Amino acid sequence: MLRFIRIFTLILLALTGIYLFFMQPQAEQGQQTEASIGGDFSLIDQNGKTVTDESLKGKRRLVYFGYTYCPDICPTALLAMSEAAQTMKGDAPALVFITVDPERDTVAHLKEYAENFPGVIALTGSAESVKQAARSYRVYYEKKTEGSEDGTYLVDHSGFIYLMDEEGKYLSHFPHDVKPQTLVETLRALDNHNH
Repeated sequence: MLRFIRIFTLILLALTGIYLFFMQPQAEQGQQTEASIGGDFSLIDQNGKTVTDESLKGKRRLVYFGYTYCPDICPTALLAMSEAAQTMKGDAPALVFITVDPERDTVAHLKEYAENFPGVIALTGSAESVKQAARSYRVYYEKKTEGSEDGTYLVDHSGFIYLMDEEGKYLSHFPHDVKPQTLVETLRALDNHNH
């Protein structure tokens, strides 16, 4: 029984920590609490055009941070996003992929990579621009160079797909291995709720 109580307490503490991480109270009394995820950014897409949070307004979006040399997590997330968008056709959200490895993920490299995931807007920029975007979405990433004598490396990073509304406000998030159908059902449920 004591072991059960300890496990339950640990789970409760973990859930509380996750809640506090994703939520922050509004300054004014009486306002609803909303997630503090998302914000301004200015990056370059795979066609060399500047994309900002402002330029994406008016359309819901699925946002994912990763990198093109990621062995499995990133392709899984991007494929789910792309397949969901193809199912939804004209009602599909914007699909945004922001690299956490701007050193290797150049505009030209992103253009080639994004061809594997129809509909994806792939973004890169200066190290500082990427850092600012990641910070606003509370994304963790860190370059791992141990044991890489040939210059190759991996980047540890958090792997959530963020669903943002037309104004760029956070609505929900999903794990990288979410099923495309789950994304479609969530987006359609939101449409039904809003109409």
